[in-house]
Amino acid sequence: MIDGAGSFGPRNLRGRALRLRTEAWARQVLRDAPPETIAARVAGHRDTDGQSLDERTAAVEFLNLLRPTVAIARFIMFAALALHLHPEWRSRVAENEESRLAFAQEVRRTTPFFPVVGGTAARDVEWDGVRFRRGDWVILDLFATNRDPQLWPNPCTFAPTRFMSGEPHHNALVPQGGGFYEDGHRCPGEPATVDLLASVWDGWPLRSTQSPARTFESTCGDSRRNPRTGLCSFPSNHCG
Repeated sequence: MIDGAGSFGPRNLRGRALRLRTEAWARQVLRDAPPETIAARVAGHRDTDGQSLDERTAAVEFLNLLRPTVAIARFIMFAALALHLHPEWRSRVAENEESRLAFAQEVRRTTPFFPVVGGTAARDVEWDGVRFRRGDWVILDLFATNRDPQLWPNPCTFAPTRFMSGEPHHNALVPQGGGFYEDGHRCPGEPATVDLLASVWDGWPLRSTQSPARTFESTCGDSRRNPRTGLCSFPSNHCG
């Protein structure tokens, strides 16, 4: 489902079909949710007007919380690669929580799930001299925004320290969508993603290994953003 979202043709159609099937599964989970569970809280949530969510919306929001915990494997892969390429950060992320969080944010900035996301304009609007009519397709370039030199000094340099001086603007760091959670198109599972990604390296200094014939690459035509050859990492006390 994740791979298909970054592809064209049959792979994309299969990904969309899997998404529909997963949403049907989520609706059933919410119907059968035991009391005092996260699923039950989502199913019983009421908006600011006191209205309950319709079943489809509740299922989508439930998946918005679950999906990042699965898709985060992609971020973990790139985090391991970053530790291999920047070994000076291994001890820092293993020993310091602030460093772990900053490292997680820089991994997300440099390697977003997808390079772009698309949507339709909800109303007529003019932005930066360009006029969009209601219903027009609009593409948000996540990769370029995360590397915009007007927003990020030395944008092509991997530098987690940039996140140690405060939170970036909500429309500058957009690996999982932009705007605010309440009224924008930003993944509500983002905080969980950051915390999970940071916790992976808690107390676990790494020694990365790479076979001589192995190169780390992903093709420009494949927007799924995953190293083609993978990466093997072992705890520093690994024998062998």
